[in-house]
Amino acid sequence: MTPPDVVRTVKLRLASELADDRASLEDLARSTASLLDPAADARDEWMRPLALAFLIERWYTAAEATFSRALRTLDGDVPAGGTWHQEPAQASVPSIEGGANSADPSLDRCDPPLVILNPGAEPKILAQ
Repeated sequence: MTPPDVVRTVKLRLASELADDRASLEDLARSTASLLDPAADARDEWMRPLALAFLIERWYTAAEATFSRALRTLDGDVPAGGTWHQEPAQASVPSIEGGANSADPSLDRCDPPLVILNPGAEPKILAQ
């Protein structure tokens, strides 16, 4: 297998895995959305916030696993330490030259966009 063949194979495998991850995240988003309305039986209402919290935690964990998969494939490793999950987001946001925090370049970053995942729809960017 030639180096370009290896690159193409790795890209195709990662694209397939990311598509599977996206489908899982969309399923979790649909499950979460189904719990937004109050329970039909008031006796079950106490359980709804617990189920929502559980599903949100599952979604977040799945999103982190997706980041880890991409980093492991593209960089060969995943950052370690208490802030490993912040590093991919920070690395993907460009620095703002001449921004308000020019004295401290580490603070001179814009926030990542707020993205809303609607079940069955494309992600919608609300703010940048």
